[in-house]
Amino acid sequence: MFRDKVIGQMFAALSATNEAILRTPAPEALYRSVCEAAVDGGKFVAAAILLKFDRELRPVAGAGEAYEVLRRCRIETSSSTPEGRGLAGEAFRTGTAIGTNDFQSDPRLQLWHDLAVVNDIRAAAAVPIRRRGSTAGVMLVYLREPNTITPDVMVLLERMTDNIRFALENFDKAEELRSIEHARNRLSCMYASLSAMNEAVLRAKTLDEMFGLVCDASSDSGRMFGSAIFIHDERSANLRLVACAGKRNHLFQETCLPYDADGPALGLHGPALRTGKPVICLDPKHDLRARPWIDLIVKGGVTSLGFFPLFRRERAIGVFVFSCRDTDDFQQDGESLDLMARMAQNITFGIDMFAEQAEREKLARMLAALSDTNEAILRAKTRDELYSLVCEASARGGQFNSTTIFVANSSKDHLEAVASWGPFDNHVRELKIPVQGDRPEVHGLAPSAFRTGKCCVINEFQRDERTAFWAKKSSKIGSGASFPLRVGGDDFGVLLFLSSESGTFTPDFVELLLRLAGSVSLALEKFKKSDEKRLVDERVAYLASHDLLTGLPNRATFAALLREAIGRGERAGGGFALLFIDLDRFKIINDSLGHEAGDRLLVETAHRLKSFLGSGNVVGRLGGDEFVAIVTDYDTRSIEDMIASLLRSIAAPMQIDEHKCYTTASIGISLFPDHGVDEQTLLRNSDAAMYKVKMGGKNGFWVHEGGIQSPPLQPQLADRDERPSLHRARRQPLA
Repeated sequence: MFRDKVIGQMFAALSATNEAILRTPAPEALYRSVCEAAVDGGKFVAAAILLKFDRELRPVAGAGEAYEVLRRCRIETSSSTPEGRGLAGEAFRTGTAIGTNDFQSDPRLQLWHDLAVVNDIRAAAAVPIRRRGSTAGVMLVYLREPNTITPDVMVLLERMTDNIRFALENFDKAEELRSIEHARNRLSCMYASLSAMNEAVLRAKTLDEMFGLVCDASSDSGRMFGSAIFIHDERSANLRLVACAGKRNHLFQETCLPYDADGPALGLHGPALRTGKPVICLDPKHDLRARPWIDLIVKGGVTSLGFFPLFRRERAIGVFVFSCRDTDDFQQDGESLDLMARMAQNITFGIDMFAEQAEREKLARMLAALSDTNEAILRAKTRDELYSLVCEASARGGQFNSTTIFVANSSKDHLEAVASWGPFDNHVRELKIPVQGDRPEVHGLAPSAFRTGKCCVINEFQRDERTAFWAKKSSKIGSGASFPLRVGGDDFGVLLFLSSESGTFTPDFVELLLRLAGSVSLALEKFKKSDEKRLVDERVAYLASHDLLTGLPNRATFAALLREAIGRGERAGGGFALLFIDLDRFKIINDSLGHEAGDRLLVETAHRLKSFLGSGNVVGRLGGDEFVAIVTDYDTRSIEDMIASLLRSIAAPMQIDEHKCYTTASIGISLFPDHGVDEQTLLRNSDAAMYKVKMGGKNGFWVHEGGIQSPPLQPQLADRDERPSLHRARRQPLA
């Protein structure tokens, strides 16, 4: 009787902790709620969560009379000290649950005997808590009654900590999703800034005006971060500030950046100019290269800096500087830094544009196409829309005869056109081009770019032997260029441009088109991440609404489905039967063959219930060996036969490894609306009916309020080999 009481308390504690897990929004609240629920439900003297900090296990949450005493105790993880040889330390080191039924006499716990006597602690258990594949801490519980830490109790405690592990994993997944969303928002802002910079380059009438406009655009009018442009002036020993914008931009006006092309590369700007590569500093307060400017760094609260070289005719002439107060802006995932580098490259192209007035008109058209393409990328909601908008925007802006996007098939042996725009689009829209082999078309622009992973430019299309096959099909193509598209490091497709004029694709044009192709690849990467996030969201939603073991709706989801069934019944005037199903011999099999066998039994039972009741009815699992079902396709004359057949289906032998297992079920039935018109009443009545079957010998069914009863079988013992069989019932009509 005492054992049953303890088990009952433990089940109450487990149920309370599960509810606490569902309610809590963060790990700290989870730990506190679990401890409080465990103490209230399990009647523990104390319950606490201890996490590892260096060599100690420190309480982070707890509840109960003895928790304050526990908080003052020092518990270590090492077995070399007395403080580490207790239950918590041993459970943490071994990764297994440890218990004692005589706390005050256990030699392992001698250090805490006096505290146990004062607080009347007789039994205790420590269960490891796992997170991200390793032991992160321990759940420690104290009880007043000796000999209460039985194997059943340890199993329930382990279930509690496993539920905690599951909740922590959900918190980790949610945090990861928030990080992904934050990164997406940040990149969207940077895409907008990149687009605004392209427009700024187009609007500028002079070089100095362009510098001011691009700085303002790159910092999103001061909302993102500070930016500045410093240009090398041969008449001065310092770089000249030509423009700045953003947060604390006035500090740039106080900044002096010395530079000697023939001397040592000083500071952070010197290496950027000397090597032609970006220099990123994520801790300027402690970086020796930034020491001369430490006062300005502290004054501005700067946490990270980026110096991107600017070029004219491939020679470094200055730096584009980002000053950030949030290190997250420089996340080293490559995307943010790549977008900043693209901003610097846009400025470089603006510089070259002004330096080469003769090519200004052509470059302006291409920058317009790049800007339109970036806008298209921002507007596109699907890949198909992205393809269409990019082709149209780039073809219009660059005045190409066609812009086409090819995507590789799953085996990557063919390229298929998915979108095309321009006068030549009818030549390429339906193309399917092989990538490998001896056929002449594999030497053309698109297959070459895909195979090599590099751009392919042919400015004499009609005379180049690589395009001889295609030149025969159209004499109107003068030049072409193709650029590989890569997503997540994998070959994805090709962006193809065709022009009616020869010599269209100059080095400057090609550089801009490379940037355009890079922007398309980044956009495709964004769609890929959105797909991954959607899959994660769907998985999280499924885990929150379904039982992990059987895949059936869990308690909360079944309750919602039951409420929906009640609502439909009230509106349409129909009825349904609510079945409360409890397995009779589950504990015997679970204890004798182990939890894995018990889990397989539950999975098979769930399968049989779903198969028998069909897709038109609802089956759920409340927990343990309790199942519930909503049956709508029945009539009162046939319900006896249906339930009898269901009992026979459950009672059929199950093969688990080398064991042939038999189990039966006790089923309680309540009918809507006869036995209740709300969720709680129907569940309570079907549960009560099920217990009547249990009390009468199990393996039968009972309809609430004196309905139909089938005489139960004699209980089957674990050491008996005879199979359960369903006896014919004496039936009464439904009330």
